[in-house]
Amino acid sequence: MPKLTEQLELQLWQSLKVATEDPEAADVLHLGELVEAVVALTPPLQQMTIAAVAIEQLTNVLEAAEAVLSQWLDTRLRSSESSSRPHVCVLRESGVV
Repeated sequence: MPKLTEQLELQLWQSLKVATEDPEAADVLHLGELVEAVVALTPPLQQMTIAAVAIEQLTNVLEAAEAVLSQWLDTRLRSSESSSRPHVCVLRESGVV
């Protein structure tokens, strides 16, 4: 495998490792481009293996990022619901609502 291919593959695995550790900061488009570049430069017999492993890891990163985002949204929604309810209660007690 030529040196450029080895460097790109190493960069891909390192980038996927970093993305796994911090999924909400992952640059998914860049990771996808790296997968494409590595697969394009890899011998045909290895292409499917590399693509499958990289796509599986990328899927895990996306699932983790989605979980973080969902948790954040749930927290924000609960926070906004609890902060808006006292106003409704006050308005109801005063006869406005």
